[in-house]
Amino acid sequence: MVASISASLINVRRSAAFACETKPTSKASEATSRMTPRASLEADEREKPIGWIIRCWDWARQSARAAISGLCVVALLAGCGGTGDEPAPGVVAPNDGQGFIGGVAADEPVAAQIARDVLAGGGTAADATVALFFALAVTYPSTASLGGGGACLVYRPSKKKGDATEVLEFSARASQAEGGDRPTGIPAAVRGMAALHARYGAERWETLLAPAESLARFGYKVSRAFARDLDLAAGPLLADEGARQLFTTEAGELARAGDTIASLDLAGVISQIRTKGAGEFYRGALAQRLIEGVETIGGSLALAELQAVAPAWQPTVRVEIGSNVLHTARAPSMGGLTAVRAFAALQQDDRLKNTDGAGRAHLAAEASQRAWLARTDGVLETIDEAAIERMMAGFDPGAHRATTESPDRWPAENPAGTSFAVVDRAGTAITCVITLNNLFGSGRIVPGFGFPIAAAPRNGTAEPITSFTPAVLVNHNSHQTFFVGSASGGAAAPSALATVLTNLLVNEMPLKEAVAAPRLHHGAVPDRTYVEPGLASARAELEARGHDVDEVPEIGRVNAIACLEGLPREPESCVFSTDPRGSGLAVGGVF
Repeated sequence: MVASISASLINVRRSAAFACETKPTSKASEATSRMTPRASLEADEREKPIGWIIRCWDWARQSARAAISGLCVVALLAGCGGTGDEPAPGVVAPNDGQGFIGGVAADEPVAAQIARDVLAGGGTAADATVALFFALAVTYPSTASLGGGGACLVYRPSKKKGDATEVLEFSARASQAEGGDRPTGIPAAVRGMAALHARYGAERWETLLAPAESLARFGYKVSRAFARDLDLAAGPLLADEGARQLFTTEAGELARAGDTIASLDLAGVISQIRTKGAGEFYRGALAQRLIEGVETIGGSLALAELQAVAPAWQPTVRVEIGSNVLHTARAPSMGGLTAVRAFAALQQDDRLKNTDGAGRAHLAAEASQRAWLARTDGVLETIDEAAIERMMAGFDPGAHRATTESPDRWPAENPAGTSFAVVDRAGTAITCVITLNNLFGSGRIVPGFGFPIAAAPRNGTAEPITSFTPAVLVNHNSHQTFFVGSASGGAAAPSALATVLTNLLVNEMPLKEAVAAPRLHHGAVPDRTYVEPGLASARAELEARGHDVDEVPEIGRVNAIACLEGLPREPESCVFSTDPRGSGLAVGGVF
């Protein structure tokens, strides 16, 4: 147990609330298989310029700096507010109404609103998660797709049955089928959502998939988030005929924010999954068609591989924080372990609070570096005080300790992915990361299906490395949820989540400020400390202590929910936040 904890971690407190009104987005009225230029839809959505990467397979090792803010990255807009009548990104507080419904924080606004509607209708967090995923597969196919994979961390409080805290892993592992010029991942997300719904869902499966089917059939408004991804990947992506048909206008122009895209192919696939169940995607006639479609675009996928997809329920790794417990995912997805170790090092014995301003950035960078070096220590059930002390042994407040690890030990990672967090009125909390292992996966649309298939994992193995970086802070005695969130951004994700946890629970910032505050990252290899522009003032102190410092546009993105008086005990304390580095939607509370 991490015994010496600051009082702020033992007695979680109430956060400030931030108000923002949202309205659901209407659907386009005309069914079409192509994009309708500048369709007129309601503009009351909030959008997120997440534009991470252009599709590339060879640049990852060439630029470690690019891996922090996105492979093959271009300078991004800093996630300022939208234009016209769009509200600014950030935090949505509870509104007066009939009762607390829960809430959601996600990277894409239309999908987030669908999840909110499920919660408002009495659905569980699992129900909202299923609806959210399938909506993302329609509106945000650059990072989420029926052809992808991911993982979810689930906490369900129960006085009668006992609390359940577990991870559902459904990664898109590398296909071993021969042939093709595009290494392919085995799609696992559909079966993953079915497994989540079977264990924790309450609403009918058909009901939860209906909104996504409708979006695909009648059209959805392109968000700035998706439009930016399209722009980044336009060159290689539009070399594919299927992508050109789906993502360009009749005039051959690339879709822009505000245009409408519809896909009857994708609507048809979702309809079959909705009416026949997830098994149709893996064993039925639809599965055989998928194999044939993947082969026509240069991929490789075997029917036996599809049939063998089996999402796995796994126990979590835990860190005791006073009477509360911080849970994250265990190996093989090391992002959560890395984030929690870095956070634990800063809060242990008030290590960060007892460090003066000039040394705080140095301490954070050293903790990040050491957490990365410790991430291959093996599968653990508990990260205790002794483990953190060993990790921080030899820390010098006045000098950086150089990394001696070989670069070959650290395979390049792709930052493309999307995260979200959901809570319901009962206090059940779910946070997920969904990925195609590359922006737009293999970069080609499967004919007759309307979605991209996942690329094979870049690390050359069947497992992700840091693609899943979740955390949930709970109390198993009182059955309360205090925090749930996860980060995306590849190698940068653990540092992003660790920073938010530290700002919220050690520095006692409100959630909005905790997420917005500038971040730094040290990933051990290369031996370099990366800082966001807001930490320019810390550069001199880092360099004085021997750090090689580089500035990058952004370090990861976090979606989080904090209920610092406890949920379901004090639902009015809940605050829902997306990362201002983007323009995602956070919505929930009392309706």
